Amino acid sequence: MKSKSPKPLYPLNSVKKLIRDNKVNFHWDAIHAFEDFGWKSDEIKRCLLKLNDKHHVDDPIKNHFYKTELHRKERVYIDVYKAVDIMEGNDVYTYLYIDQYFDRLVVYSFQELDKNEMRTLQR
Repeated sequence: MKSKSPKPLYPLNSVKKLIRDNKVNFHWDAIHAFEDFGWKSDEIKRCLLKLNDKHHVDDPIKNHFYKTELHRKERVYIDVYKAVDIMEGNDVYTYLYIDQYFDRLVVYSFQELDKNEMRTLQR
C-alpha cells in the first residue's frame, strides 16, 4: 500500500487567505526576490497564491510542497516549497510560516531555485 504524501503544516488555504487579506510580513532574507527576479512584495504575493500543496517528491516539476522543518534560528516550524516555472518562467524556492500570535504570514525566504538542483529535477 502506498504511503500518504506529506502535507504542509500550515494549510495552504490559510496561507492564501492571509495573503489576500494583506497580512504578510517579509523577513529581510526574502530580499532575494528583488535580486533574483526584480520582484517586489506584490509580485511575491501573486506568486505565492499560485503554490499548490502537492508533495514535490511525487512530481518535482508540477508539485510545490517540499517539506516542513524546524527553523534553526527562529525555532518555529516552516513549510518549504520548490516551484518550477511558477510565474514568468521562474523557479522559486521559498519558506514560510504563520505567526499564530499575530495572525500573519511570514515569508522568511524567497529566492531562485538553485540551477544545479533544476538540472537534477529535469532528468
